[in-house]
Amino acid sequence: MDIISEWNNYKELIKPYSSLKLNGGCSENEILQCEKILGCDFPEDLRQLYLQNNGEKENSEGIFKIVYGYDIYRRAKFLRLEDIKIVWRKLYEDKEIQDVFFPTDIPFACNFYNKSIETIFCIDSRSQNIYLLSVLAIDWTLPVDWQTSRKKRAENLVEFLQKQRELY
Repeated sequence: MDIISEWNNYKELIKPYSSLKLNGGCSENEILQCEKILGCDFPEDLRQLYLQNNGEKENSEGIFKIVYGYDIYRRAKFLRLEDIKIVWRKLYEDKEIQDVFFPTDIPFACNFYNKSIETIFCIDSRSQNIYLLSVLAIDWTLPVDWQTSRKKRAENLVEFLQKQRELY
């Protein structure tokens, strides 16, 4: 299935469970500007997603689920292009998470804990693999590398959306 069909199926599925407050699509020029700042190209599927919807509105609860245990999950908010640039810069500049976040990663969804970035879904711009990054180290008594992680969640965005559908 192509990314647009999968995205439309996903949005239809989650309507009853979510307020689904999505922004309209962005322009190709806005994506090019974002790519220039990040220094890497959006994979075609991610580009198509953003041409459809430029993330969620400010007051949205998050449309992607992050599973923490049996029936325990948090929601990750689909980022606007402006938010991608901000989150990417914060992650890029954080030297403590260099083993978790790579400059070729493009964050597209995240959740926050007390206004700090906790976990992020990102796509590797080279392989198109989707990773879940845990980047918040809140226990100062433990080494940062014990509290952060990088876990592959899907081979590409289509598979990611299919796996997200299974969570609903």
